[in-house]
Amino acid sequence: MSTNMKQEDLSEFERFKLTTSGDLEAFKGHLRELGNHLRIQIRMFKQRFEHENIAFDRIDEGSKMINKVEEKLGNYLSMIKKNERIDERYTRIRHVKKKYEDKLSEATTAWLQKYNPHVVEITSYNRAKHIAESLVGVFENQWQEMYLSSRNKLIRKYTDREIVEKLRDILKYCYDNCREFYWKQGIALLQLLTMSSQYNIDTCQPVIRLRIKELLKRGAAYTLPYIQKVIRQDVVSLLEMNIVVRAHQRTQRPPIRSFLDMCTEITWLMQFQDPPIALDFTDENSSMKFKPYVTSGPEFVYVVWPAVLLHENGLLVSKGVAEFFSPGYEPRSAGSEYNFT
Repeated sequence: MSTNMKQEDLSEFERFKLTTSGDLEAFKGHLRELGNHLRIQIRMFKQRFEHENIAFDRIDEGSKMINKVEEKLGNYLSMIKKNERIDERYTRIRHVKKKYEDKLSEATTAWLQKYNPHVVEITSYNRAKHIAESLVGVFENQWQEMYLSSRNKLIRKYTDREIVEKLRDILKYCYDNCREFYWKQGIALLQLLTMSSQYNIDTCQPVIRLRIKELLKRGAAYTLPYIQKVIRQDVVSLLEMNIVVRAHQRTQRPPIRSFLDMCTEITWLMQFQDPPIALDFTDENSSMKFKPYVTSGPEFVYVVWPAVLLHENGLLVSKGVAEFFSPGYEPRSAGSEYNFT
């Protein structure tokens, strides 16, 4: 070692036990290795830091995209909620409008019947068009369920025509019974009001006739459950030859109960139109009154579903469904969904 080195430098080297030049050279080598190691570590750290920076930038971009999507979703949800509030308000307004339309129709009917008791009922919920649409709904829903259920229960013992005609007969049975019930109710009220044995409402005084019609109409909702119960009980015994009724046995279970109840409800409401709405099961002018069921053609075969008339022998309100015949025509499968439009 150099003799002119300061004392503090010597003491520093003595701390590392560097007493010879060989020790100093070895120490320099160690320092060189340490420096190389540190430079490698710094370079690796810089590279790692750059990679982490890139990853952080990507994460940041992804976070910003997620924020944008969440913002769009928030706007979309607010629009949906706004539309729901608008729909609810529209529904409330529509119900209020219908309520006042019904009141206006009732008031108009009462005023017109004051001068002419034979004016046709114009109350909106009892209009012929509304009832005809309801009957179409029964054919498209409850009738379809009954047909498929009957076809599955009866397997192939009976033809499609037999099943379809028996379903039609059930509707006709409900229609005929509702007409009879309505007539009996009217006669009972007429005899009670006049204290006589009169049995023709149309020939009584116009004021009494109008009051009887009003009483019958107001009590329609209360008498309907009783009428439905009676028809469900009697249909088994009175239509014991009906293969569809026999196939379902118990009329308290779906789908026959829903079919019977809907047929009864609609044909019962028909009676409170003045004059009553009529169902046409005849084949007169069949091409004008009926749409084809499975086969279209010039020859009429049988009625599937009746047409709706404004009243007996009146104008056509809604077409029915009937089977026609055309030589060489390939029919579609029976019981398929039917479109009235």
